[in-house]
Amino acid sequence: MGYFKAIAATLMDGHDNYHISKSKGDFDRTIGIPTVVEVDGAAKQIRTTDFDITPAESGALYKNGEESARRFLEVWDFDAWKKTYRKSR
Repeated sequence: MGYFKAIAATLMDGHDNYHISKSKGDFDRTIGIPTVVEVDGAAKQIRTTDFDITPAESGALYKNGEESARRFLEVWDFDAWKKTYRKSR
């Protein structure tokens, strides 16, 4: 079962990454969230098909997202993005 979950996760991640990279400007405004969390001193990779994560793992993943968003917003320049990807008509 683990093997099939790994295949599904790989397909889903690859599909998402492909479309993000091909979309006009989407990659530049996409916030990557680390999916390795540390709970009780142990690191664990959370995959897109892990539907049974614990509340502690979910909280750690959420914290990763908050930190990633904070770092992104510290350097994000929306005006520069608009100049690059939203050309005047």
